[in-house]
Amino acid sequence: MAIAKYKQLFQYAEQISPSLKGRIGIADHQHISAAHGNPELLNALYQYWKEAHPEAGNPYWLTRSWTMLAWQPVYIAFIGVYAIRSIPPIYDIAQDYKEGLVAGYHLSGENWFSGTEEEMIKYACTQLAMLLDQLQSQFNQYNRLRPGLTKPLIADAILQALVHRQALLNMPSGNQADASTSYDLVYQAKLWLSHLDLPMRHLEGLSQSTETGEWQFKRLSCCMHYRRDDGSLCDNCPRS
Repeated sequence: MAIAKYKQLFQYAEQISPSLKGRIGIADHQHISAAHGNPELLNALYQYWKEAHPEAGNPYWLTRSWTMLAWQPVYIAFIGVYAIRSIPPIYDIAQDYKEGLVAGYHLSGENWFSGTEEEMIKYACTQLAMLLDQLQSQFNQYNRLRPGLTKPLIADAILQALVHRQALLNMPSGNQADASTSYDLVYQAKLWLSHLDLPMRHLEGLSQSTETGEWQFKRLSCCMHYRRDDGSLCDNCPRS
Protein backbone atom coordinates (compact mmCIF):
# COMPACT_ATOMS: atom_id res chain seq x y z
CA MET A 1 0.00 0.00 0.00
CA ALA A 2 2.70 2.49 1.01
CA ILE A 3 4.90 1.55 -1.97
CA ALA A 4 2.10 2.51 -4.36
CA LYS A 5 1.72 5.86 -2.60
CA TYR A 6 5.45 6.52 -2.76
CA LYS A 7 5.47 5.79 -6.50
CA GLN A 8 2.60 8.21 -6.98
CA LEU A 9 4.34 10.87 -4.89
CA PHE A 10 7.60 10.47 -6.82
CA GLN A 11 5.76 10.70 -10.15
CA TYR A 12 4.07 13.99 -9.23
CA ALA A 13 7.28 15.36 -7.75
CA GLU A 14 9.27 14.80 -10.94
CA GLN A 15 6.52 16.55 -12.92
CA ILE A 16 7.25 19.65 -10.87
CA SER A 17 11.01 19.31 -11.30
CA PRO A 18 13.30 16.48 -12.44
CA SER A 19 15.52 17.49 -9.52
CA LEU A 20 12.73 16.51 -7.11
CA LYS A 21 13.62 12.85 -7.51
CA GLY A 22 12.49 10.57 -4.71
CA ARG A 23 13.50 7.09 -3.61
CA ILE A 24 12.41 4.77 -0.85
CA GLY A 25 15.10 4.64 1.82
CA ILE A 26 16.13 5.82 5.28
CA ALA A 27 18.26 8.72 6.44
CA ASP A 28 21.89 8.41 7.44
CA HIS A 29 24.72 10.81 8.18
CA GLN A 30 25.37 11.28 4.47
CA HIS A 31 22.02 13.02 4.08
CA ILE A 32 20.48 16.22 5.36
CA SER A 33 17.84 15.11 7.82
CA ALA A 34 16.25 15.84 11.16
CA ALA A 35 16.60 12.30 12.49
CA HIS A 36 20.33 11.87 11.78
CA GLY A 37 21.51 15.44 11.96
CA ASN A 38 24.79 16.34 10.31
CA PRO A 39 25.37 20.06 10.92
CA GLU A 40 28.63 19.82 8.97
CA LEU A 41 26.63 19.18 5.79
CA LEU A 42 24.53 22.29 6.39
CA ASN A 43 27.67 24.30 6.99
CA ALA A 44 29.13 22.90 3.76
CA LEU A 45 26.03 24.16 1.95
CA TYR A 46 26.49 27.66 3.36
CA GLN A 47 30.23 27.67 2.68
CA TYR A 48 29.67 26.60 -0.92
CA TRP A 49 27.55 29.65 -1.70
CA LYS A 50 29.86 31.91 0.29
CA GLU A 51 32.84 30.79 -1.79
CA ALA A 52 30.92 30.72 -5.09
CA HIS A 53 29.62 34.29 -4.69
CA PRO A 54 31.66 36.19 -2.09
CA GLU A 55 30.42 39.48 -3.52
CA ALA A 56 26.78 38.66 -2.65
CA GLY A 57 27.30 38.81 1.11
CA ASN A 58 25.77 37.05 4.08
CA PRO A 59 22.11 37.87 3.23
CA TYR A 60 22.45 35.93 -0.03
CA TRP A 61 24.42 33.02 1.45
CA LEU A 62 21.85 32.53 4.21
CA THR A 63 18.83 32.94 1.94
CA ARG A 64 20.18 30.59 -0.70
CA SER A 65 21.02 27.97 1.92
CA TRP A 66 17.58 28.11 3.55
CA THR A 67 15.62 27.93 0.30
CA MET A 68 17.73 24.92 -0.67
CA LEU A 69 16.91 23.19 2.61
CA ALA A 70 13.18 23.88 2.48
CA TRP A 71 12.04 23.62 -1.13
CA GLN A 72 11.68 19.84 -1.35
CA PRO A 73 9.73 19.30 1.90
CA VAL A 74 7.34 22.14 0.97
CA TYR A 75 6.54 20.61 -2.41
CA ILE A 76 6.16 17.13 -0.92
CA ALA A 77 3.62 18.45 1.59
CA PHE A 78 1.84 20.24 -1.22
CA ILE A 79 1.67 17.11 -3.40
CA GLY A 80 0.42 15.05 -0.47
CA VAL A 81 -2.50 17.36 0.27
CA TYR A 82 -3.63 18.28 -3.23
CA ALA A 83 -2.58 15.42 -5.51
CA ILE A 84 -2.52 12.09 -3.70
CA ARG A 85 -4.65 13.03 -0.68
CA SER A 86 -2.28 11.43 1.79
CA ILE A 87 0.70 12.84 3.69
CA PRO A 88 3.98 10.90 3.85
CA PRO A 89 6.24 11.03 6.92
CA ILE A 90 7.80 14.34 5.86
CA TYR A 91 9.75 14.75 9.09
CA ASP A 92 11.78 11.64 8.22
CA ILE A 93 12.94 12.94 4.83
CA ALA A 94 16.61 12.40 3.96
CA GLN A 95 17.72 15.02 1.45
CA ASP A 96 20.62 14.56 -0.95
CA TYR A 97 23.37 17.18 -1.01
CA LYS A 98 26.13 17.80 -3.55
CA GLU A 99 28.13 20.91 -4.39
CA GLY A 100 25.70 23.53 -3.12
CA LEU A 101 22.56 21.80 -4.34
CA VAL A 102 19.95 20.05 -2.21
CA ALA A 103 18.11 17.92 -4.75
CA GLY A 104 16.74 14.42 -4.47
CA TYR A 105 15.49 12.71 -1.32
CA HIS A 106 14.65 9.44 0.40
CA LEU A 107 11.48 8.63 2.33
CA SER A 108 10.36 5.46 4.06
CA GLY A 109 7.81 4.09 6.47
CA GLU A 110 4.14 3.18 6.51
CA ASN A 111 3.09 6.19 8.58
CA TRP A 112 1.01 8.06 6.00
CA PHE A 113 -1.84 10.30 7.12
CA SER A 114 -5.19 10.72 5.36
CA GLY A 115 -8.20 12.79 6.34
CA THR A 116 -10.19 15.80 5.28
CA GLU A 117 -8.32 18.49 3.40
CA GLU A 118 -8.15 20.68 6.51
CA GLU A 119 -6.87 17.76 8.61
CA MET A 120 -4.21 16.96 6.02
CA ILE A 121 -3.05 20.57 5.85
CA LYS A 122 -2.76 20.68 9.64
CA TYR A 123 -0.83 17.39 9.73
CA ALA A 124 1.47 18.41 6.87
CA CYS A 125 2.19 21.71 8.60
CA THR A 126 3.00 19.93 11.86
CA GLN A 127 5.47 17.68 10.05
CA LEU A 128 6.97 20.61 8.14
CA ALA A 129 7.31 22.78 11.23
CA MET A 130 9.13 20.06 13.19
CA LEU A 131 11.45 19.35 10.28
CA LEU A 132 12.28 22.96 9.49
CA ASP A 133 12.81 23.81 13.16
CA GLN A 134 15.28 20.94 13.46
CA LEU A 135 17.13 21.89 10.27
CA GLN A 136 17.34 25.50 11.41
CA SER A 137 18.72 24.36 14.77
CA GLN A 138 21.39 22.27 13.02
CA PHE A 139 22.26 25.14 10.69
CA ASN A 140 22.58 27.54 13.62
CA GLN A 141 25.41 25.49 15.11
CA TYR A 142 27.64 27.15 12.52
CA ASN A 143 25.73 30.07 11.00
CA ARG A 144 22.82 32.06 12.37
CA LEU A 145 19.44 31.87 10.61
CA ARG A 146 16.87 34.26 12.07
CA PRO A 147 13.10 33.57 12.02
CA GLY A 148 12.75 37.00 10.43
CA LEU A 149 14.48 35.53 7.38
CA THR A 150 13.23 31.95 7.37
CA LYS A 151 9.51 32.46 8.01
CA PRO A 152 8.82 34.97 5.18
CA LEU A 153 10.63 32.72 2.71
CA ILE A 154 8.49 29.72 3.69
CA ALA A 155 5.30 31.80 3.59
CA ASP A 156 6.04 32.98 0.07
CA ALA A 157 6.94 29.45 -1.06
CA ILE A 158 3.61 28.12 0.24
CA LEU A 159 1.53 30.88 -1.35
CA GLN A 160 3.33 30.68 -4.67
CA ALA A 161 2.73 26.94 -4.78
CA LEU A 162 -0.97 27.44 -4.02
CA VAL A 163 -1.38 29.97 -6.81
CA HIS A 164 0.30 27.67 -9.33
CA ARG A 165 -1.12 24.46 -7.87
CA GLN A 166 -3.06 23.26 -10.90
CA ALA A 167 -0.26 23.93 -13.38
CA LEU A 168 2.45 22.49 -11.14
CA LEU A 169 0.60 19.24 -10.65
CA ASN A 170 -0.35 19.07 -14.34
CA MET A 171 -4.03 18.86 -13.49
CA PRO A 172 -6.66 19.70 -16.09
CA SER A 173 -9.66 21.59 -14.77
CA GLY A 174 -12.15 19.23 -13.20
CA ASN A 175 -9.64 16.45 -12.60
CA GLN A 176 -10.81 14.26 -9.73
CA ALA A 177 -7.43 14.66 -8.06
CA ASP A 178 -7.91 18.41 -8.10
CA ALA A 179 -9.47 20.25 -5.20
CA SER A 180 -13.24 20.49 -4.95
CA THR A 181 -15.24 23.14 -6.77
CA SER A 182 -15.56 24.97 -3.47
CA TYR A 183 -11.78 25.48 -3.42
CA ASP A 184 -11.04 28.87 -1.86
CA LEU A 185 -7.43 29.91 -2.31
CA VAL A 186 -7.45 32.60 0.37
CA TYR A 187 -9.03 30.25 2.90
CA GLN A 188 -6.47 27.57 2.06
CA ALA A 189 -3.64 30.09 2.35
CA LYS A 190 -4.83 31.15 5.79
CA LEU A 191 -4.85 27.52 6.94
CA TRP A 192 -1.26 26.94 5.82
CA LEU A 193 0.04 30.19 7.28
CA SER A 194 -1.84 29.71 10.55
CA HIS A 195 -0.71 26.12 11.14
CA LEU A 196 2.90 27.03 10.30
CA ASP A 197 2.78 30.15 12.48
CA LEU A 198 3.74 32.32 9.51
CA PRO A 199 2.97 36.02 9.04
CA MET A 200 -0.50 36.66 7.63
CA ARG A 201 0.71 39.85 5.97
CA HIS A 202 1.90 37.68 3.09
CA LEU A 203 -1.75 37.37 2.05
CA GLU A 204 -1.37 40.94 0.80
CA GLY A 205 0.63 39.53 -2.10
CA LEU A 206 -2.40 37.66 -3.44
CA SER A 207 -4.55 39.23 -6.13
CA GLN A 208 -7.23 37.94 -8.49
CA SER A 209 -7.85 39.12 -12.03
CA THR A 210 -11.31 40.63 -12.46
CA GLU A 211 -11.29 39.51 -16.10
CA THR A 212 -10.04 35.92 -15.94
CA GLY A 213 -10.45 35.10 -12.26
CA GLU A 214 -6.88 33.82 -12.18
CA TRP A 215 -4.84 34.32 -9.04
CA GLN A 216 -1.46 35.99 -8.94
CA PHE A 217 1.07 36.35 -6.16
CA LYS A 218 3.68 39.01 -5.48
CA ARG A 219 6.43 37.87 -3.15
CA LEU A 220 7.12 39.81 0.04
CA SER A 221 10.51 38.17 0.63
CA CYS A 222 13.58 38.47 -1.60
CA CYS A 223 15.80 35.62 -2.78
CA MET A 224 18.75 38.06 -2.90
CA HIS A 225 19.85 36.81 -6.33
CA TYR A 226 20.34 40.42 -7.45
CA ARG A 227 23.30 40.69 -5.05
CA ARG A 228 25.38 38.37 -7.23
CA ASP A 229 27.60 39.84 -9.95
CA ASP A 230 25.63 37.80 -12.49
CA GLY A 231 22.30 38.42 -10.74
CA SER A 232 19.25 40.56 -11.40
CA LEU A 233 15.84 41.20 -9.90
CA CYS A 234 13.37 38.35 -10.42
CA ASP A 235 10.10 39.08 -12.23
CA ASN A 236 8.26 38.50 -8.95
CA CYS A 237 10.73 40.39 -6.76
CA PRO A 238 9.29 42.73 -4.10
CA ARG A 239 12.06 45.17 -5.01
CA SER A 240 10.91 45.49 -8.62
